[in-house]
Amino acid sequence: MRPSVKASGCSARFKNRVSMHRSIATAEVPAASNSVTKVDSDMHVQAFEYVQRTIPRLALSPRTVVEIGSRDVNGSVRHLFPGTTYTGLDVLPGPGVDIIADGADWLPADPVDLVLCLETLEHTPHPHRVVANALGMLRPSGGLIVTAATEPRAPHSGIDGGPLRAGEYYGNVDAGALLDLLSGCSSFAVEVERACGDVRSLAFV
Repeated sequence: MRPSVKASGCSARFKNRVSMHRSIATAEVPAASNSVTKVDSDMHVQAFEYVQRTIPRLALSPRTVVEIGSRDVNGSVRHLFPGTTYTGLDVLPGPGVDIIADGADWLPADPVDLVLCLETLEHTPHPHRVVANALGMLRPSGGLIVTAATEPRAPHSGIDGGPLRAGEYYGNVDAGALLDLLSGCSSFAVEVERACGDVRSLAFV
């Protein structure tokens, strides 16, 4: 296992990679007065760019892809995977959704090469079940790409990105908790971009 954590600010003024001993690097950018507005307005761009630059690091050239939480609220990465069998999964119908189901328990008929879970874990009360199930979908050497909200991202609705609806769950994802969820993988890395309120990871089974 080769776990690592990288903590940085959006401007990349602070970047450092450390060996993991269940600790998190703490380099942070002081919050600006408009930081929440920036986080809310461009976080989907940050997630898209992470997926785009992570594709070349995959152990397998993906032919089969599952995206958990695929409903297109503020953009999609589907077009980054041309020629693949791409299955979009979400608990709500909408653009980008092929199957209405919960990513915590749905399984494909056959193992897949890549699972994406982007800006979704903060909207479920059982992120541990979603991650465990996502890893269970993968064939050997398959990859899991995760992006999720962490502090100081403001709560936002999974329905439309606006204010939370009455009774809607929301909880920012702690980087240490994500590390624990991935601890059974053959290798993984977690990256924190604190000024943007984002935590991201690439893991292999």
